[in-house]
Amino acid sequence: MINRPSYLEKIHAVKQNEKIKIIDGVKRSGKTTLIAQFMDELNVEGVQKEQLLYFNFEQPDFQKILNADRTWLQTLEQSLDDMFDYYVFLDEVSQLKDMRFAIEKLAAKANVDLYLISSNASFLATLTTYLPADAFVFIHVFPLSFPEFMSGFPAHGFVPSTKYYWNSYLLSSFPYVTTLKNDRERALYLAELVDALLINDLMLHLSISNVHLLKYLVQFLMHHIGREISINKIATLLTCTQFPKVYPKMIDKYIQGLLDTFLIYKVNRYDIKEKQIVATSPKYYIADVGLQMPDHKHDAKAYPFILENIVFLELKKRGYDVFFGKIGHHQIDFVAKKEDTFEYYQVSPRPINPITLARKMRPIEKLRDGYPRFLLTLDQAGVRGNYDGLKHLSVFEWLMQP
Repeated sequence: MINRPSYLEKIHAVKQNEKIKIIDGVKRSGKTTLIAQFMDELNVEGVQKEQLLYFNFEQPDFQKILNADRTWLQTLEQSLDDMFDYYVFLDEVSQLKDMRFAIEKLAAKANVDLYLISSNASFLATLTTYLPADAFVFIHVFPLSFPEFMSGFPAHGFVPSTKYYWNSYLLSSFPYVTTLKNDRERALYLAELVDALLINDLMLHLSISNVHLLKYLVQFLMHHIGREISINKIATLLTCTQFPKVYPKMIDKYIQGLLDTFLIYKVNRYDIKEKQIVATSPKYYIADVGLQMPDHKHDAKAYPFILENIVFLELKKRGYDVFFGKIGHHQIDFVAKKEDTFEYYQVSPRPINPITLARKMRPIEKLRDGYPRFLLTLDQAGVRGNYDGLKHLSVFEWLMQP
């Protein structure tokens, strides 16, 4: 079991604060394991096991609950003693048909600290129709960061190099992958995971009948990570290449479903000169580059976008709102915003050289503010530089920073 102290600290920081805690993230990113670790720590702190009530609505034992049978809730309520505080965890709560009734009842109890765990964001729209937005606190769980991966990846009796860890990390950062023995097992696991997301979650939830179009769209987006592209353009390209007629409204619905399952993330453009967000032609990144890597192991053209994807996910893990920047005709890979401050990031898979530096410096030179600017490359750790305010760091060293 991989220790993830940063997430545990976040959960401990909000426990017993009268808000409903929502722990969300893509399937198999480690949410259930994280809750198990949290419960263990509460038990060590003196909370009795009888005060820790966990329900996983994807498990066979709880299937009868999915049929809107309220007897489980009545039994739970009757077991609560007003003299004690309780922690109640509802895992994959969006599977619960009578979700509203259960959440309202439990949230109203003064001695219940309620945690909702979900792999689908669409249920939030339902929650906010009957509970105020400030009733919730959110903790989003990603697959493993690079340091977390290194701590959990078996060394098999030798001391791995950074390159060894990096090449393994590119294959997948899902926690369970660290237990698998070879590339074939990893590929099968990732394929099964995507099918579970698309068929069990998306198709049933959105009543999608064209599974071929959905799967092709996922492959299309994975092959175009980090590229600006509009819904209309995607529909046009798919119509021209694979399907008789694909309508933008259908693509929009499918992409929203993929966003809701956290399989992909949308990144809007930030106009630096006008200081405003532009929603047209966004970029998309995926929850784990291993979902794309099997098709691009030897594709040098795809590698810059794969590296961008890893940097994007790390910025999100660190709590930034992330955009790609435009200033005039030039682009900055990432504009990271936290509260009222910004940071600018340029990313390059190649070790720094005069040509790469000149290309990455061009938009940076047009900035007129004093916010930090970074250039992240695949140079070995320890390589540093400063080019007119553009701080050069090895991406390995940057990923290892807290």
